[in-house]
Amino acid sequence: MSLDRQHPQICRFDVRIKLDSVHTGNPTGDRQLQSAAFFDVAAHPEARYRADRCRWNGKGPIDVQGFLTLRGVKKPVPLTATLKAGDELSATATVNRLDFGVGQDQWSNGAVISAKVGIKAHLKLAKAPH
Repeated sequence: MSLDRQHPQICRFDVRIKLDSVHTGNPTGDRQLQSAAFFDVAAHPEARYRADRCRWNGKGPIDVQGFLTLRGVKKPVPLTATLKAGDELSATATVNRLDFGVGQDQWSNGAVISAKVGIKAHLKLAKAPH
């Protein structure tokens, strides 16, 4: 992942998330999220976020335009990111989990678990090679 302060529209995000690392604080919930009804970790062990376009004026929020691939489904998901002290980035997004097939059978609507899910990430920027 990289962001050039001199050319803020140029950015690169390639983030992979191992879905078996989900930790909710509830072992039963963790197993449920890893099941075929939700993340289907056996068939899709990771999610991926890739972006190569940002809008940023050098300060304030960064609008990141990229794609999330989850359960084999790839959809555009914009992130709103903030550069923290050092080279750390805090990012948020909202997705409709049903667009990615997360929540099958009894979970395939928003009646018990909301279809809209907030995503929060804390990332460290890589130094670009010279």
